Amino acid sequence: FQAGLDDANEERLLEKSSLEYRFAHDRVREASHNIIPVDIRAQFHFDLGILLFSTTRGQELGEDAFAIADLINRGMQSPSSKLPAPNEDIADFFVLVATKALERADHVAGLSYLKLTRLFLPQDHWLNHYYLSIRLFCLLANAAYSCGRLDDANDAIQNVLKEGQSIEDKLDVYYVLVTLLMSSKRAEDAYSVCHEVLSQLDENIPASCDAQELAALLRKTNNVLNTMSDSELLGMKNMDSSDRLYSVLRFYSIMVVVAFFSKPQMMPFLTSRIVQISIAHGVCKHSVRGFVQYAAVLCSCKAMKDIPGACRIGRMAMAFAKQFNLSDPHIYYGYFGFVACHTEPLQACADMIRQGFIIGMQVGDISTAFFNAIQHIRTALIGGE
Repeated sequence: FQAGLDDANEERLLEKSSLEYRFAHDRVREASHNIIPVDIRAQFHFDLGILLFSTTRGQELGEDAFAIADLINRGMQSPSSKLPAPNEDIADFFVLVATKALERADHVAGLSYLKLTRLFLPQDHWLNHYYLSIRLFCLLANAAYSCGRLDDANDAIQNVLKEGQSIEDKLDVYYVLVTLLMSSKRAEDAYSVCHEVLSQLDENIPASCDAQELAALLRKTNNVLNTMSDSELLGMKNMDSSDRLYSVLRFYSIMVVVAFFSKPQMMPFLTSRIVQISIAHGVCKHSVRGFVQYAAVLCSCKAMKDIPGACRIGRMAMAFAKQFNLSDPHIYYGYFGFVACHTEPLQACADMIRQGFIIGMQVGDISTAFFNAIQHIRTALIGGE
């Protein structure tokens, strides 16, 4: 193999740089590829990808990981391709590459890699490769949802709900299930799923609260916030992601979004609970959405309307968003659409809500992206644009 590369280098078909060989020109690469008979071309790509994977195993590949994955993937696309033999190492490699693709918001590529991963798993993968299977199907549910492949997303969700051994292992797909139900206009079902998950995480959420109870709860929460200076609030400790309450806040943060559409009367309870947990146990990225929605509640609640206090909490939430490097279209929608609009120029708010639309599209949260788009148009029109 090495001798063949050296011969090609001498013929100036390849260029050698350190340990790398490159085609001297794109036309040379194209001609070399076309020499391979069409009927074995797919197998050639597959074999080359497997060879490169085997010789680079354990190395930090960087961008080369995508090239290797694409070779194997391309080799599997031919109708004549045979199913590969189960291989846990290759399956784990594809999960890694898919994760990198999803981090770049390349959901289509990520979904393609994850579907290929399933072909390398044995029939008994849930029994003998449990944690790899959990990672795969949780990622698959998220990627499929982001690509609008709702049937594929639901299939992955049901796999984990059936085979998962603990509530912790199922949390990721429960979260995707809630977003899927919301996008299908089944907000009440989404609320029920959130309620079920939080109950399993030892949270006691009442079926309903009367106006007096909610006003008292808001007053109690507001009193705690008012006793803390801005520096004390912003200096609250960070919650460790391994803390069980981190998962609690994660589901409260999406439950407040669901409640906005299905049970708005529960918003004061849910947002107050997020604020209380965060003050007592530490803040995390999931606290931010709760603080923003709590501020929005203060802007709209007749019994406890407090615009200055709401704007203070909202600004603090946006400072936390910056601290956690958070790109969440929900906080743009909530803060600039319902809080900042009371004190800041509407044109500036409209521009930031438009940014929420862009972020939503980038991260695959299409539903929230379009809520931002609608709110942007409203705010821009009211602002005179």
